[in-house]
Amino acid sequence: MTTSNLFINFNDKVMKWMNVLQTVTLLYALGFVAGCKKNVSAETIKPSPVNSVISTDSVVHYSSSVISAGGIIMKAAGITDKGIIWGTDSNSLTVTGINKISNGTGSTNFTDTIQNLIPNTVYYVKAYAIVNLQPSYGAAIAFTTDPVVYIGGYDGSSAKYWRNGTPVALSVNSSSVSGWIHAIYAQGTNVQATGEIETAYAAIYAPYWENGISKALTDTNAALKPSTYTTGVGYAMFVQGTDVYIAGYELLNGVWPVAKYWKNGVGVSFTDGTLSNDGIAYGIYIKGTDVYVAGFTSNRNMGTQMATYWKNGNPVYLNDSTKSMAVAHSIFVDSSNNVYVAGSETPGVGISFMGTQVAKYWKNGKAIALTDGTEDACAYAVFVSNGTVYAAGYEYNPATGLSDAKYWKNSTPYTLTNNGYFNSATSIYVQNNDVYVAGWANDYSRGYNFAKYWKNGVDIPLISNSHYSTGSCIFLQ
Repeated sequence: MTTSNLFINFNDKVMKWMNVLQTVTLLYALGFVAGCKKNVSAETIKPSPVNSVISTDSVVHYSSSVISAGGIIMKAAGITDKGIIWGTDSNSLTVTGINKISNGTGSTNFTDTIQNLIPNTVYYVKAYAIVNLQPSYGAAIAFTTDPVVYIGGYDGSSAKYWRNGTPVALSVNSSSVSGWIHAIYAQGTNVQATGEIETAYAAIYAPYWENGISKALTDTNAALKPSTYTTGVGYAMFVQGTDVYIAGYELLNGVWPVAKYWKNGVGVSFTDGTLSNDGIAYGIYIKGTDVYVAGFTSNRNMGTQMATYWKNGNPVYLNDSTKSMAVAHSIFVDSSNNVYVAGSETPGVGISFMGTQVAKYWKNGKAIALTDGTEDACAYAVFVSNGTVYAAGYEYNPATGLSDAKYWKNSTPYTLTNNGYFNSATSIYVQNNDVYVAGWANDYSRGYNFAKYWKNGVDIPLISNSHYSTGSCIFLQ
């Protein structure tokens, strides 16, 4: 290669590098200018007001209709108004809405109380602050108001229910001396219940209460008739639209019980009340046009008793009557038409009825034991939520010589009490993953019985006017 060619090649390389450097410089300059323009543009456009001045503080629940919420000031200067706004539509929460509480001016954080909310309802709340006539908002926080909790039972001689812990006594007629609620249902301001009322003539009849006024489902004067002491009891209730279904029993000639239900006061019987075919209905569930009732049927001549549920009057027997005696206390039908029945089964029949009572539930007739049979136990209630099966009842505790109130979640036990009393859970209701259980505690040393319920395992006593009260059923509205 000649010197001139070497120079030319070197010169070409220099020129190429110069072109590259010019290109890089130009691209950098363009990028810098573009970046400057982008920043200038961002300064020109006002930032989003959300969270720039204020953030929404957490929600605190006080009751089914009262909560508190507030705001945390993030940029203090020039706030001429601040407060909270709320509603059931997150897209309509503005300072021009009607659901607003103003907390005045200034830079301090604040908390406000919202009242008269609808129970068991999804709401949204967010804080606001106004600076230079421009509203700024915190993020909307969703919350669900607590449900109204109804516990039915009795207190002393009164049929009573508790609404969020406040007691309400139900009326009985002039010839009656005491009452007991076994099932309760509430819709709006309408409260319905069933149970039993004892008259001054020692007769017990099945009532239906609506807003405190009772109507008799069975004969109220049975004690005036020969060989009659008890005529009936309502144990369970299901309301579908305007139709009211009540399950229980009525005595035939005052001797043996007839398992039955009433639809709007009209009775439908499943057993005939004879020695070979009597029974009691303890639970009821309505699914579409199908009526499911749970209880037991017995043949006293043979010494047998079978846990039974009826679908539209057709019986389904849940245990082998030659090997055990059983009872069904509660029934639930899920969205896939699976039938769940809670109760207990005891080995042995007739005079050999001496085994240990096992708490269990049946799914579509297949038994699932909740206890191992070493100690007496019973499941009084069943509830299914999102495919999870909950049951509630009791199990004897040999370490204390007492009974423990329990609930089972997919067969896993949860003990609700350790208070030195006999305890039992009687009813269960699950909503939004919260587990509510009704029941009682008995201080046998003093002869006291206390109505109570538990929410997620927390013991909540109920106000009582006597030393003898009980929680028999629970309903959430």
